[in-house]
Amino acid sequence: MTKTDDMMNDEQPPAIDNQRQRVFIIYNGYRLVLGVVLLALQTFQSSKLSLGATSSSSQSIELFNLGTLLILVSGLIFLFNRSGEERDSETRFLMIFLIDVVAITLLSHGSGGLISGFAVLFVVTVASAAMVLSTQILATLIAAISVISVLLDATAIINRGAADLETLIPAAILGSLLFIISWLIQILSMRLSTAVAVVDTMGSQVAALQALSDQIVSHLQTGILRIDSDGQIRPINPAARRLLEMDHGDSRGLYEVSPDLAQQYLQWHAETTHRPAPFRIRQGGPALIATFAALNIDGDRETLAFVEDYTPVTQFAQSLKINSLGRLTASIAHEVRNPLASISHASQLLQESESLSQADQELCHILVSNSIRVNSIIEDVLQISRREPPAFQTFALSDWLTSFLREYLDSRDAVEFSINSLLTGDDLTVRFDPSHLKRVLTNLLDNAIRHGLPNADGQRGRIDLIADRARSRCHVDVIDFGPGVPEQNENRLFEPFFTTSKEGTGLGLYLCKELCEINGAELIYCRTALDESCFRLSAFTEEARS
Repeated sequence: MTKTDDMMNDEQPPAIDNQRQRVFIIYNGYRLVLGVVLLALQTFQSSKLSLGATSSSSQSIELFNLGTLLILVSGLIFLFNRSGEERDSETRFLMIFLIDVVAITLLSHGSGGLISGFAVLFVVTVASAAMVLSTQILATLIAAISVISVLLDATAIINRGAADLETLIPAAILGSLLFIISWLIQILSMRLSTAVAVVDTMGSQVAALQALSDQIVSHLQTGILRIDSDGQIRPINPAARRLLEMDHGDSRGLYEVSPDLAQQYLQWHAETTHRPAPFRIRQGGPALIATFAALNIDGDRETLAFVEDYTPVTQFAQSLKINSLGRLTASIAHEVRNPLASISHASQLLQESESLSQADQELCHILVSNSIRVNSIIEDVLQISRREPPAFQTFALSDWLTSFLREYLDSRDAVEFSINSLLTGDDLTVRFDPSHLKRVLTNLLDNAIRHGLPNADGQRGRIDLIADRARSRCHVDVIDFGPGVPEQNENRLFEPFFTTSKEGTGLGLYLCKELCEINGAELIYCRTALDESCFRLSAFTEEARS
């Protein structure tokens, strides 16, 4: 016996048990219909029928009625008592089939034996037993008892003188047919059960794989989008909704979400090739990158788009670039610093000479001031090259900002900034290097004081603290009341050595952006709703990281 056969005989899968139960319910329905028909024939006939018997004796009618009642009563009991393990037990099924064998024997004998045709009902009972009973021995037992009943019925009729010995021939043929039917249906039932078990197992595996796939897709950090032939996109997983700032079940056009994404999709659709390029859903949003894959369903040309947050890649590339440049610039800075110190020292000594003319004094002043400026640039370069990994701390941002601004204003002996907290509910907690955040905000406030204009209250600007709970981020907006950055210079603000000030080195904002990126934050320039000049520092809240 194979491993599958053992499984069929020992422990049936739920799908096989349900199948056997359904077959037996159908069989019981057939029994009830048969019982009602037989009862009706006996009740509504104008004269009592012998139904095949040579005489309609009272004993034959009683046997016939008893067989009918056995079928009806047992069928009704099973119909109205279908709860618990008793309903599904193998013993219960076996009892019903044994009752049917007895009942059919009574019907056949009461109607005159094989000549009545009721013995053919054994075929249905034997076939049903072969399908319902999971144990082959029990199914064969039902067939054997049925054959014995047929032979005993024929023998009883012969002994009674109602038939001759030739009646045993059709009885033997019917008995052989019952064994053959039982054997064939057992084989077919076993193969069907095996197929059902395989299908049930495969269904369970498919369901498990589907559940696993759903879990993987829902926890992926890569957003998955479905783009139909009309250019409508629908996010599939939470990452897609988060990255594209869409709600569950939301459907939008590509151009509505991002013109850059739409252009990349059209290029891929036309050329079947695509070079991914970073894009943003909104100003100040994270840099995203998308790849596409064809998805043909029912002849419709649909597309899967995979959108990823490009920020970690940018941070890693930036780190590599800074490490490489840091070593180079550090060596150059050290080499330049020594002759620069000599030039500055010599210029200062020349300034002290009484024999220098006024023009030469001015030249020496130019040498000293520019030496100081070059030394400041070298100091900034060395700060970048010496930059160490951030020492992260978790702290409440609102309290930290209040303390920082108080310290900053005290050091400058002026009250020129205010904090406008737009938080609601609990304060936001961030994970940042406090020293890095202090350097960034100090630089931004210095720029605001340098380039801003006082308002009616004498303030040069303010700090807005905003919670973006939908994206689990917070924004620290450093706003000044000056004219702002010209539009043509906005794209170059954070380039190294770009400055519009004669005294500036062009490394301050560049260094601020670098410090933000290594802390997992972002620094951008934008305009507020009131068209105010604003530098926005966006960082993830600690709740989002956990």
